[in-house]
Amino acid sequence: MKFNPWILAAVLLVLSGAAALGHQLIWIRLMVDTLGAGTGTFARVTGAFFIGLSLGAWCGSITRPKHPWAAVAVAETGVAG
Repeated sequence: MKFNPWILAAVLLVLSGAAALGHQLIWIRLMVDTLGAGTGTFARVTGAFFIGLSLGAWCGSITRPKHPWAAVAVAETGVAG
């Protein structure tokens, strides 16, 4: 069976999305404990999450790296940290 890098990329994208969703859910649970349950808490946490996503996309669009997969690995390691 021949190695297909597109399958690996698809798996990594799915796992990255699942990790981001899990991260958001954990933060919502922690903020509910801190700020109380309500729509305002959910709106604040979700808003902060999307601001973080947009800042990350903006930082990623500033320059084009020589090795894109290395840049993805560094970004994922930063998220894990």
